[in-house]
Amino acid sequence: TDIKDTATCLAVFGAVMKRQGGENATEAQGILAKAVDPAAFKGLKDEFARKDKISALAPQIDAMTSPFASAEFFTITIDQKASPRLEIAQPYDSAGPGFRDGSTYLAGGEIAPSEFGGVEVSGTGGREASTIEYRESDGNGTRTCNLVFNFQDDWNHWFIVPDEAQARAVEAARVSNNLKLRFDGILKSARVESNSSINYHAPFLETSVVRVHLVDGEGKVLASPKPTKPASGS
Repeated sequence: TDIKDTATCLAVFGAVMKRQGGENATEAQGILAKAVDPAAFKGLKDEFARKDKISALAPQIDAMTSPFASAEFFTITIDQKASPRLEIAQPYDSAGPGFRDGSTYLAGGEIAPSEFGGVEVSGTGGREASTIEYRESDGNGTRTCNLVFNFQDDWNHWFIVPDEAQARAVEAARVSNNLKLRFDGILKSARVESNSSINYHAPFLETSVVRVHLVDGEGKVLASPKPTKPASGS
């Protein structure tokens, strides 16, 4: 499943929540109903009317999630607009050999929340996790979906690319602002972070990243770095 936008993220979130069953499925219905018909819930305060509307929208919600009912794997491609540094990788460095991470998705330590092009980036990297927030706004409000990348290995802040031909291709794409970062992985679970006092109900998809690729603007894989320590320190 290629997660490209808020709608796809929400649909996959809903499918995973339904698979988890019970209260998860019920909670997902409420979030997805607002995504399907946000105007219907604008200013709606009657709890029974809200429940009736969610029930009425069930067929549309099912149509939204059913294509992803058995989805287990995901891919996402991130461009430089989604990075607080507005870059994917820093210039080629023979100390790696390769490229220091410029995206902040692999780097350890806290990342200050930043928004570029409608995508908010926050969280941590390295052995922990990074989060990308899809956001879509219009006159009826804002819909969000959070994708959490979990890493099993420490990437040491680096994309290690020992092959010179691959490194040259990555550097050429970087210089021409044509470099992107692609994650391939497993859809682990879904959850909702809630705060009823402020009517906050945010959907989260938890994933496990299996492969990392540096790709060009057309999606061609230029290099597939591994979580390896740089040859000359970090």
